[in-house]
Amino acid sequence: MKRMKILQVGILSALAAVALFGLFGCDIEEIIAASGGNIEANREITQTYEIAALLDLTVESANGYVVVQSDAVANVTVTAHLRSRADTLEKAQERVNAIVVDMIQTGDNLVVRYRSADQSDDVRRYSGVSFDVTVPAQADVEVDTSNGAITISGIEGQFNLDTSNGAIDLNDLVGVVSADTSNGRIDVRGFRGSLDLETSNGAIDIEDVEASVEARTSNGRIDFAGVLVGDSHDL
Repeated sequence: MKRMKILQVGILSALAAVALFGLFGCDIEEIIAASGGNIEANREITQTYEIAALLDLTVESANGYVVVQSDAVANVTVTAHLRSRADTLEKAQERVNAIVVDMIQTGDNLVVRYRSADQSDDVRRYSGVSFDVTVPAQADVEVDTSNGAITISGIEGQFNLDTSNGAIDLNDLVGVVSADTSNGRIDVRGFRGSLDLETSNGAIDIEDVEASVEARTSNGRIDFAGVLVGDSHDL
C-alpha cells in the first residue's frame, strides 16, 4: 500500500514538473535572456597624458565607480575598467569589446567619458565602466556618474561631484566642493575650504575639517567634527 502511494506521488510530481515546464518554459528562457546572463567579461584601457598647467578634468560614466587621486608626478594616468555580462563568455567578450569610451585632451582640459547614449542597445543594457584616475596635486575635477561611488583624495582645487545610488568619499582635500548624491552617504575626512553637500536617504559624516559648510540630507543624520569658518553655515 505504501509503495502504491509513493508511486502515485512520484508520477504526480513528474506530471506536475512537465506541466510547469510546458506552461512556463518560454517565460523562463525569456527571463534568462533578459537578465543578460551571469558570465562577465572585462577589459582595461590605460592612457597617460602630459599636462603643462592646472588640469581641468571631467569624468562621466554610468554603472561604475570613479576614483580620482593625486600622485607626485605632472602627468595624468587614466585606467578605464570595462565590463559586460552575457549568458556565454563569447557574447560577454563581444559586448565588452563594443563599449565606446572617449578620452579627449584639449590643452590642459581632459574629458574622460562613458555615455550610455553612445552605446548600442545591447551593450548599454549589460555593461558598465569604472575609472581610476591619477592626477597632479592641484586640479579642478568634475565627476558625473550613476549607480557608482565617487572617491576623491589628496587634491587641491575645485570639485563638482554628482552621482546617484552611490557614496561620495572625500579625503584630504583643499578647495571648493559641491557634492550631490541620492541613496548614498557622503564622508569627508580632512578638508580645508568650502563644502556644499547634499544627499537623500544617506548620512553625512564630516571630520577633521576647517571650512564653511552647507550640508543637507533627508532620511539621514549629519555628524560634524571640525572648525567652522565664516558666518554662513547650514548643518
